[in-house]
Amino acid sequence: ITTLIDDLKMGEGSRTSGHRLAKRIADIPGEKAVFCTSDIISFGIIDATRQLGLIPGADFALVSYDDYDGDGLTPFGEPLLSSINARRGTCAKIAIKLLLDRIDNPSDEEIIIKKIPTHLVVRSSSGRATATTTSEAIS
Repeated sequence: ITTLIDDLKMGEGSRTSGHRLAKRIADIPGEKAVFCTSDIISFGIIDATRQLGLIPGADFALVSYDDYDGDGLTPFGEPLLSSINARRGTCAKIAIKLLLDRIDNPSDEEIIIKKIPTHLVVRSSSGRATATTTSEAIS
């Protein structure tokens, strides 16, 4: 197993980062599976690997986190990136409620952990040509 986590610095999540990682991915021998913590980085990986003649889903599997394709941000003309849907709207609503509660009760220093269900949306980048949305929640 080859990990490329050391190739990115904390907070670096741009399309350009994905371009840099793509060369490393191309150089890894054998079968490849890539999990990326951001669709934006994955979009850069797709850009650059295509320029290198590699096809996501055929030459390597790519799964990401955010599901921007599902929100209508489809930089390749059609949704193709398998991604974990983070339910940003739900996260935002919970964060606002927690913030307002903290404003109303500033002395309350309780640590609150909220578990928000996510789901994997399978598309062609992970190697499944007949991509569908899974119904199982990933905890």
